[in-house]
Amino acid sequence: VAFQDRIPDFRQPPYDLGAFEDVVHYRGAKGGRADSFGAGFEYAMPLSSDIGITYNVTFEDREGYPSPTARMLFHTETWLEVSNIEDGKNIVRFGTGLDQYEHASQRNSYLTDNGMLFPLGNTLMYVFDEIRQEAYSKSGKTPYANLGKKGDVIEKLRDILFSLSNSRFSSEDILPPFASAPIRSRPRRTYDPFRPTPDPEGEYIPDYFASMSRNEPEDWDRLKSDLEDFGRDSGLFDEIAVLSFGKTAGSPFQVQIRKFGKRLKGPKRNLIDVGYGVSQALPILTELLREDSPKVFLL
Repeated sequence: VAFQDRIPDFRQPPYDLGAFEDVVHYRGAKGGRADSFGAGFEYAMPLSSDIGITYNVTFEDREGYPSPTARMLFHTETWLEVSNIEDGKNIVRFGTGLDQYEHASQRNSYLTDNGMLFPLGNTLMYVFDEIRQEAYSKSGKTPYANLGKKGDVIEKLRDILFSLSNSRFSSEDILPPFASAPIRSRPRRTYDPFRPTPDPEGEYIPDYFASMSRNEPEDWDRLKSDLEDFGRDSGLFDEIAVLSFGKTAGSPFQVQIRKFGKRLKGPKRNLIDVGYGVSQALPILTELLREDSPKVFLL
């Protein structure tokens, strides 16, 4: 919501939050349901105590689904808010201290997927142009005429957003967490390869193993070693292997597990033939131990 003109998916697996009425607070028969809810974050620019911002977004009911209807940026006493109104236009409010201004925009959207903080910068640029054009049409003076305190507030907001852009504050700084499903995928005796794409249930993990062992053997050896270290420490297993039934990328394969005995290593067994805990633990362990593991893991 902060960086892109998109409505977030509140029903994305594995966490289905439901429709708007399922998300908002319910105050009982007399109070009814809340008509909105909010979310936000704070950001302090690295190596600087001068630029710190608070960003908030308000969600309201749009055809039963939570939709962002207002976005607001605060920096000390200076603030900027863009609200969507019913006819698709925007109301832009901004101010600092006791000075507050409102501008009904002629545009129905400022939001572009440019990677910067929700394009508040774009909003400000268009609003500044519209206000200057209005001043020109009323006074006949150049559109760059002095706008007084209103212009000062806009310039201050532009400076804040410019400082944020120079600090490389972008959508890349806020990586989504990985969310694991409460129950992982069931093991299969034999797998047919497909393109491994992360999923909450860990369906892709066996294919990820097969792809790494075939295409990135050094990385696979490292991950395999880390998995086996945990397996031995936990008592779940001692060795993990991928057995391919052909030499091509499309060949079926199996994931095999070995648990050492007191004297012998014992045979390798199919993942489906060992304790269910192994197949449940492997997706979690893999997400945590892979080199590009997420910064936040939800379990």
